[in-house]
Amino acid sequence: MAADQIRPEEDVAGLLKAFEDHSSNYRERVWRHRKKNGELIHVKVVSFNLEFDGRAARLGVIEDLTERMKAEQRALESEKRYQALLIDRERGGG
Repeated sequence: MAADQIRPEEDVAGLLKAFEDHSSNYRERVWRHRKKNGELIHVKVVSFNLEFDGRAARLGVIEDLTERMKAEQRALESEKRYQALLIDRERGGG
C-alpha cells in the first residue's frame, strides 16, 4: 500500500506537504497509520533521502508506538494516583 492509503484522510495533505520538503536528508516524525482492520495507531517514521539505481529515493523505517504510548499513559495514571495518596496522607486521611 502507498503511504497515502494507510493514513487517515485528514492527514494526507500533511503527508503530501512533507514529501515536498527536500530541505533535509534525515527526518523523524510521528504519524498516524490505519491498520488493515481500520484501527488507528501512532508510529514514528525515520526517513532518509538517498539515491537508488540512479534515482532520488527515500528510505523509511517505521516503529509502532502503540505499546510505548500505552505504557506512558499507565505511568502517568500511576503517578496521579500516587500524588493523590500523598496529598490525602498529608491531610490526615490515611
